[in-house]
Amino acid sequence: MTLSGIHIQSLDGAKRFGWLIEVIYGGECSLTVSDAAERVGLFAGIDIPDHMQLEFRRILSRVHELTC
Repeated sequence: MTLSGIHIQSLDGAKRFGWLIEVIYGGECSLTVSDAAERVGLFAGIDIPDHMQLEFRRILSRVHELTC
């Protein structure tokens, strides 16, 4: 699967992106991220509540695993 033009603007959008990554990860698919933004910047500018920080670090880790 290839994703491009990723621009996450809200916490709700970040959660939805996380669900997509979980489905891709669970399906043991490969992922290509075709975007100028670096993976660590996917959630830049979004106020992630403290109780959700671990969840979003896990999502970034899975994106890294899927794209390596």
